[in-house]
Amino acid sequence: MGPKTFEFNFKGIQLNTFRTGDKIKIGSIEVEPIHVDHSVPGAYGFLIHTSEGCIVYTGDFRAHGTKPDMTQQFIDEASKASPVAMVTEATNTTGASPSSENGVEQKLTEVVGQARGIVLGDFAKAE
Repeated sequence: MGPKTFEFNFKGIQLNTFRTGDKIKIGSIEVEPIHVDHSVPGAYGFLIHTSEGCIVYTGDFRAHGTKPDMTQQFIDEASKASPVAMVTEATNTTGASPSSENGVEQKLTEVVGQARGIVLGDFAKAE
C-alpha cells in the first residue's frame, strides 16, 4: 500500500479514541493526551512518558482562540511533567500578531453585513 492510498484504506486498522485524562500504554511508553485550543476542534498535545523522562509534543495550538483555558491546561500539565525534551508546531514564528477569534468574527460580520446578496466563504487552507 503506497502513501497515496493509505488514507483511503482502513481495512485491518483498529482506530481507538481518547480524551484528556486518558493514559495510553504503548509498550513501556505512556502517552497522555491533553486538549489544546485550535481552529480545528479535537486538537491535542501529548505528554509522552518514557524511561528517560517526559517528552512534550505541543501539536498545533493557540492561546488567542475561543478556548485559551484548554491550551493553558496543557501548558500547566506539561510544566509539571518536567520534560527532558519538547517538540512543537508553530505558525507566525516571525513575530506576527494574529487577530483574536472575536476580532476575526467582528471583521467578517462587518464585511458580510455590507454585501448585497449571498456570501460564500471557504476557510480551509488549500494545499
